[in-house]
Amino acid sequence: MPSRITARVVSATRQASGRYLITLENGQVWLQTEDELGFRLRAGSSVSIERGLLGSYWMTADKYYAVAVRRLR
Repeated sequence: MPSRITARVVSATRQASGRYLITLENGQVWLQTEDELGFRLRAGSSVSIERGLLGSYWMTADKYYAVAVRRLR
């Protein structure tokens, strides 16, 4: 995976935990792994995902909020 990708959200489903399960237009599925109260997503949002330290990934939505995510697919 490149060090940074940008894609549109196809679906963003809030789980019982309050965290999002995010499907991107490229078919990738990501799970939010930390709580961030101001983080909001909806279909059509543009997101960027960047590699962090020690194999972590950070998703930024609308250039304001960044949360840790884990790729499921």
